[in-house]
Amino acid sequence: MYKLIVTCFLCFLLFTVKAQKPLQFSFTHYTTETGLISNQVNTVVQDEQGYLWIGTMEGLQRYDGVRYKVFKHTEGDSNSIPSSHVQQLIIDSKKRIWLLAGDGTVGIWDHKKLRFKQAAVRYKHPNIQYVQKSLRVDEYGHVFYHMPSIVTLTFHERRNEFSEKHNFFKTKPGTLIAEFVQQPGTKRYWISIHGGGFAVYNDVTKTISYAGRNVEKIKAIDFYEGSIRPFNIFFDKHNRMWFQSWGPGFPELFAYDLQQEKPLVEKINFHSKERGYYETRAFFNQSNGSIWVSGLKILARYNETLRQFEFVPLGSNAIHGIDAIGITGMYEDREHNTWVATGNNGLYRFNPEEEYFTNIKHINHVSGKEGVGSAMSFTELNDGTVLIGTWGDGLYRYDKQWNEIPLNIAGIDNKNYYSAWSMCRSKDSNTIWLGMQPSVAKIDQKNNRFTIYNPASLPQKTIRSISEDVYGNVWMGLNGSGLYKWNAQKGKNDFNAGIEKITFIPDRNVNHIINDSKGNVWVATATDGVFVIDPASNKQLLFFNATAQGAYKLPEEAASCILQYNDTAMLISMGKRIVLYNTATKTSRIILNPANISGYIASMEKDSDGYLWVTTTNGLYRVDMQTRVVIRFNRYDGMDNDNFVLASSYKFKDGRLLFGSPGNAIVFQPSAMRLSEPTLPAVVINEFNVLNRPLLVDSLLQQPQIVLQYQQNSIEIAFATMNVTNPYLIRYKMEKLDKEWRVAEHDYTAVYSYLPPGTYRFLIKAEDANMKAGPVTTLTIVIKPPFWKSWWFYGLLILLGAGLLYWIDKERMKRKEVMLQMRTSIANNLHEEVNIALNNINMLSEMARIKADKDAEKSKEFIEQIHSKSHNMIIAMDDMLWSIDPENDSMEKTVLRLNEYIAAQNNRNNSLYELQVDERILKLKLNMQLRHETFLLFKETISALIKANVQQCRIFIGLEKGNIMYTAEFSNEGGDMQQLTNVLHSNEMTRRHHSLKAALDTNFNKSHSIVTLKIPIDRPEQ
Repeated sequence: MYKLIVTCFLCFLLFTVKAQKPLQFSFTHYTTETGLISNQVNTVVQDEQGYLWIGTMEGLQRYDGVRYKVFKHTEGDSNSIPSSHVQQLIIDSKKRIWLLAGDGTVGIWDHKKLRFKQAAVRYKHPNIQYVQKSLRVDEYGHVFYHMPSIVTLTFHERRNEFSEKHNFFKTKPGTLIAEFVQQPGTKRYWISIHGGGFAVYNDVTKTISYAGRNVEKIKAIDFYEGSIRPFNIFFDKHNRMWFQSWGPGFPELFAYDLQQEKPLVEKINFHSKERGYYETRAFFNQSNGSIWVSGLKILARYNETLRQFEFVPLGSNAIHGIDAIGITGMYEDREHNTWVATGNNGLYRFNPEEEYFTNIKHINHVSGKEGVGSAMSFTELNDGTVLIGTWGDGLYRYDKQWNEIPLNIAGIDNKNYYSAWSMCRSKDSNTIWLGMQPSVAKIDQKNNRFTIYNPASLPQKTIRSISEDVYGNVWMGLNGSGLYKWNAQKGKNDFNAGIEKITFIPDRNVNHIINDSKGNVWVATATDGVFVIDPASNKQLLFFNATAQGAYKLPEEAASCILQYNDTAMLISMGKRIVLYNTATKTSRIILNPANISGYIASMEKDSDGYLWVTTTNGLYRVDMQTRVVIRFNRYDGMDNDNFVLASSYKFKDGRLLFGSPGNAIVFQPSAMRLSEPTLPAVVINEFNVLNRPLLVDSLLQQPQIVLQYQQNSIEIAFATMNVTNPYLIRYKMEKLDKEWRVAEHDYTAVYSYLPPGTYRFLIKAEDANMKAGPVTTLTIVIKPPFWKSWWFYGLLILLGAGLLYWIDKERMKRKEVMLQMRTSIANNLHEEVNIALNNINMLSEMARIKADKDAEKSKEFIEQIHSKSHNMIIAMDDMLWSIDPENDSMEKTVLRLNEYIAAQNNRNNSLYELQVDERILKLKLNMQLRHETFLLFKETISALIKANVQQCRIFIGLEKGNIMYTAEFSNEGGDMQQLTNVLHSNEMTRRHHSLKAALDTNFNKSHSIVTLKIPIDRPEQ
């Protein structure tokens, strides 16, 4: 009897499963085109830092929500992964990532140091690469290497090996372990016996229970005795055990409630003609409690209420499904995103908690397929059902779960083709007015009747917008025919009698009509701006257009929609702008412009929190009226169509918003949207490159500061919020370089090509859509200067500079002292010569005085000698004074004075003496005394030639091997060579030669002679 009831129930269940509407989720797809290295994804896990680790057939990848980092096997590198075929990743209780490769190699992947440590497997199997194998972990730190119906090995930490000898559990004697799972919260290990049935090992009591020896009297063991061969055993959060067993050609699903000790579901299968052959694989439990099963051609969620599985569509035609044949695994990250790994089409991600938008479809009455007509108008009926008017496909009715239901309204066929462009609820809480194409209609909810009116005085044009004023009058905006009003009093008995035209509205399209809180009627036209009308008198109160002045001037003529935001703010939308008109201050301003949106504005609604929602032909936008922050939503957020229809919106009493688009409408609850977290995440620095070479970030961040050499001043810092759901804005700043916060580009990378030596703080933070900032992550970077820019080098330079200055000053004082000594010596010589000359003059003058009376001729001779002596003394004094003048401390001035002396002698003696000087002589730096004595020697040599009556002479002064060479070449004609020889070898001349260490060489020939002086210059200026 029990089996009969179960069979009937299962038949009903199978029928219900087939008839159930598919689950709809908004999936984000990741493939090789978006960064995966392979579309064959085997496994996914997330570490404690938030990195997602993806194992594929082509290697291992790390994903931070922005970028991928790839790890592959490298021959000869024991730190690389053992094989690029990553079969499984699993995290143990110590937060270590275990990696099982396709060839059976197993070990720990150090996700911080990015290297692999292999563990030994003490079991030899000839075909381990091809046998089924997996890793298992329990809550107590154990790691198991499991090969179904072959062997199960336990890991030994100290020996770093998997071996059967480390197994602490037992099984039924003489049987193999087909499946091995720990029951959460207990030390019970459930074992699927290869021949069928369960065994349970209790590590507390060290006992094994199985059918025929059920020591702990576990009812599930006896219930499933020998009848099934369980695999994929799984325990959910409600202490229910799920498992699978092969039925007649396809797998069947079971669930057993361990708390109530009775089965929950029995032999559920998904066999159908459409699906064909399928396979179920692992179960998966979301944090919200949902149970999923996946596999080949299968992705389904268990409905606890209906006790059946609901399917996510698989295949290329699945708009809200997955385009894949087989699901290889599911994983939930810390943001509650569920990742679905596929065997042929990459990764998919969805989050049931963030499925904000419900897509509402309608079925075309003729084709039986989804209609394509635009959802134009909406209203909620008194019973909670919703009417939706479409263009060309008819009027539809939906229940509270958005299931399409029959209209069941008298006067209208369930399969109608009316195009209801607009709807409005009457203030009598009963009547629904509908603007049709053409005509006007109403629904009497109390009597459940639909009535359509075709008044003769109303043009047969589409009623694009319809609204009821405070007096119960109905205002109708027509397509190309302006504005009409139905007067409720005049048309009470005869509908046609109540129709009147508002003549000052041009006969053009009226896009939207609303009534404000004061009862005034606002009319938005397609080409003539916005009119405000008194409904009692039909008079125009205000007029907004492009040619108006002041607050009534619009940036465009075409108005698409009007919305009363609050008691004083009226919003007027145009193509790409929204103007706010303040009815109290009579002012207006633009609050939304083309820079904020894409497409042309279609509709506006205000939600319960004050946000403005705007639809366009290219998306849905939420506008914060305080901060002007705009957030965009489009089809990637779960809406089937983001090309929205003009003036097609509705706000429910509970705050939900409804917007229409071609073939679709979306409904959502704005207050349920999680667009801002209570606490924003800290930004994580996950890559640090120096001169394009990556450094190990984990090691760097453990240091108080990152110290780099001066040549390592080109850096690249990559970062992320480790968040794939919320699109946080990231700002960063390098103190001392950036004056303002910089906004990170989509690659979330900061590049600094040149950092001068110094200490810097790199700051980074995340901001949400409301400009709320999260914690600031700080990284201190020190660029060491080169040694020549270091403080100690500067100190050394200062010391050297001080020493140099001291030495220079000392040398300057020494030179000054030497110069003083030279000047003193010159002065002493001058004093000596002056004394000698004065003594001679005194003696000669006395002798001249004595001889003056007795020998006048002799007296004259003495007087002439006195004149000569005094003249020579004056010349000597002049030469000495000239030499000690600092302005004449150069050979150039000395040569110039020598030239002056020769010119004077040529004039006085009618001689022809020429002087040629080597350019190098002019650049010589000689001390003052040497320069003075050399000058006097040159001068006295010339004087000796003149005294010897030499009339023509060529003098050359040159430089040869550190000596000044003075050469005088002259003709002997008329010259007294003997006298010349006597003068050149006189005591005075010899003294001068010795003082200068000069060498005199005379070469007298018959016709001409040469006198050479060689003066060493080994006494440079000091």
